[in-house]
Amino acid sequence: ALIFLILFSFFINQKISFSAETGKNGLAFLKIDVDGRAAAMGGAYTALACGADAAFWNPAGLANAAQKNLVLMHNVWLDDITQEFASWQIMTGKHNLALSANLMIFPGIEVRGERPTEDPDGVTEAINFYSALSYARTFSGWQAGVSVKYLFERYYLAQANGWAVDFGVQRMNVVKNLDWGLALANLGKMAVLQEVATPLPLILRSGLVYHLPFQFLQGGHLLSADVQYVKDEHLYLRAGSEWNMVQYLSLRGGLIYFKDGLRVSAGLGIKYSGFQLDYAFVPFMDDLGNSHRFSVGILF
Repeated sequence: ALIFLILFSFFINQKISFSAETGKNGLAFLKIDVDGRAAAMGGAYTALACGADAAFWNPAGLANAAQKNLVLMHNVWLDDITQEFASWQIMTGKHNLALSANLMIFPGIEVRGERPTEDPDGVTEAINFYSALSYARTFSGWQAGVSVKYLFERYYLAQANGWAVDFGVQRMNVVKNLDWGLALANLGKMAVLQEVATPLPLILRSGLVYHLPFQFLQGGHLLSADVQYVKDEHLYLRAGSEWNMVQYLSLRGGLIYFKDGLRVSAGLGIKYSGFQLDYAFVPFMDDLGNSHRFSVGILF
């Protein structure tokens, strides 16, 4: 079983390293951008997160939501790997509260014994999952928030759980039209899986959003930039833009730069009467295919 887990972990790392740069940490789905709007903007979202999606990016952003809201996302990944994310902000005002869940499934994994065989003994799947409770409020013009996450991983017959905490702050109009955000994610640990506990990807993010002081066509426009450091892995520079072309339509683009190369992203959003549909197109490096994220937002 130990040999199987070693090989299986190598397989999982190879599957998601093209986009999550797995490195020395496990549970790489904690680093994969959620929400179609954020992913289309290259994940430059720490200062921009507002409402239910802030539960992943920066829990402080819950305090900027004017209404209760729900976000649902489906991510089409490599080789039938899928990711599902849901977040529901159930309280707004002085106290802001959200419930969220993030699930990634790796299907069709062939099970073999310690000796090479032509035919597998069977097929299994791997599961990475977390659920979170997030809280935020405003203090003297500053938004501050915290998320507490229950984590779970299962690989074949082995499984483990753990806990982690995220912290975040935001400040609107640090200077005119410029917002700032800071978040620390995945501070915690997993229980032992077989003989070793999976290390969590500790992430520090800081970002700015600049709201352009003019309008083109019927909406405002913004530019965002983030610096993201994943402990024991990489430093990322992220940039994004959003252009509200007409009343109901927004176009978006993004860039992610790290030591192994440059990735691009693009997408669009349609917003009408309390409903929002967002799409992000994120190509993998080395012509390995594309990722498509679809998300739906609902205001209550």
